[in-house]
Amino acid sequence: MDFYSEDVWPHITEIVDGSGKIHAAIAFLGNDAPDRLPLKAGDVLLVNARANNVSSRATSPFAIERYIDRGVKVYSSERLHAKVIATDKHAIVGSANASASSARSSEAIIVTDSIKNRRSVKEFVLREIDDHGMKITQEKLADLKRLYKEGKAISGITGVNTSKPLVTGFPWAVENVYLVTRYDADLTEEEQDEILTGTTRPTGFNLDVMQIENADDAYKCGDIVIFCDDMYIYPPIKIDSGVVFVNDEESRMGQVTQQRSKGMRVLKRSGFSPRYVTDTESFDDLMDLLDEASGHLKLSGGRRDAMIRVWFPEFKELSAPIE
Repeated sequence: MDFYSEDVWPHITEIVDGSGKIHAAIAFLGNDAPDRLPLKAGDVLLVNARANNVSSRATSPFAIERYIDRGVKVYSSERLHAKVIATDKHAIVGSANASASSARSSEAIIVTDSIKNRRSVKEFVLREIDDHGMKITQEKLADLKRLYKEGKAISGITGVNTSKPLVTGFPWAVENVYLVTRYDADLTEEEQDEILTGTTRPTGFNLDVMQIENADDAYKCGDIVIFCDDMYIYPPIKIDSGVVFVNDEESRMGQVTQQRSKGMRVLKRSGFSPRYVTDTESFDDLMDLLDEASGHLKLSGGRRDAMIRVWFPEFKELSAPIE
């Protein structure tokens, strides 16, 4: 029996690749799951493709489609949270979902060649399928892809309904706020219009499209993003959708964003520094941290509050609802 932690997916991939028939129950799949978990024709995979898990991008129907195209028998159980695999030689039990976010997280697995454990894992997968599973057909897959594109993401831990902090002086609830180095985008106007199809612009706000390169790196619906480049700092935007693919192409995608239509000025970095200050750091300190974080820095506490107050001076987080 072996224990692995941190970077567990290379171990899992090596064990699975080239094995005999596999029975796996992996609750959540990213778009790259078929590369991490290389199942083949005749293998059995149980996932959790519950509607809210698909719309929040915890489970990718595009990964499921790739498995089905390979001849894998894919089932869904809405109660599944396990991550277990039985091959002809090993059993793997652990915490890792098949996704890029899992590869970046602190995960752990136990690998054993025990015949008893291999049999137990296989029986668990088949029992869950018999008792709670539903085979994913092409018709069901089309419904899941529609949910994924609509992307009405649920914030917080998958399957748990968490409340967002209440605020005043700011148009949105605040959960995750990111400072991000602005990057080039090449979506055409026609592609952006397609992504915006069916959206409704709230009064007092503008809608736009933010291009992303990888669906697994997408933001949650409700996240706040503040972009900057070498010359300018851009006002906060709220992520207003999940990932939307252009013409069903997995390589062309974006997310709808929302921004207040009045008072949201783009500011020069040269004049921005005096506006941003916390008790312990300057704006230049923050930019150094952004560089160290490879252009993607999650803000919290005083950093978050100071950045938001540049555009929303009355911003304040509340401990109780406004009466």
